[in-house]
Amino acid sequence: MSDPLLHTERVVPVPESIPTQPEVSPVDSEPSADPETSAEIQNTENSANESISRVADERPASAPVTMRVTVPLKDPALVKLEAVLEEDLTDLFLAMPPDDQAKFKKTGEETALQIQKLLEQAKVNFHKIFKLIKTWLKLIPGVNRFFLEQEAKIKTDKIRLLTDADRHGGGHT
Repeated sequence: MSDPLLHTERVVPVPESIPTQPEVSPVDSEPSADPETSAEIQNTENSANESISRVADERPASAPVTMRVTVPLKDPALVKLEAVLEEDLTDLFLAMPPDDQAKFKKTGEETALQIQKLLEQAKVNFHKIFKLIKTWLKLIPGVNRFFLEQEAKIKTDKIRLLTDADRHGGGHT
């Protein structure tokens, strides 16, 4: 169901030193309350270990191991939009605690997708875009209201210029 133009395949070499035995998981270290479940888990692990060992034994030592990995590509317009949104925020972002950084990044990506949907409409409502950006910037701890307003306005204006340039064939520089 995914768009083939948004994905690409790369062949990624896999290191020769792949462990043939999986590491012990936390489930193994804790006794299970149900003996049947423990037996099923043990049988599944044994089957997996045997499969890994069999594949490792069957592979010639000189044959390189490769895997196909599908990497989603972002829409170039979305990449530009995210660049505008993150512009001049690096210092503030790095000053945040890691939990806040993760939330800020995730919300920023969601905001960029919402803005992109608004930009795809025939009539673009830049006031809604301004409000989305301002709401996202409010996640930055300890930032005053005037900074938020100013940054949101600057970013909205840059998005407007990008949109105008895209719609009119790059008329703005």
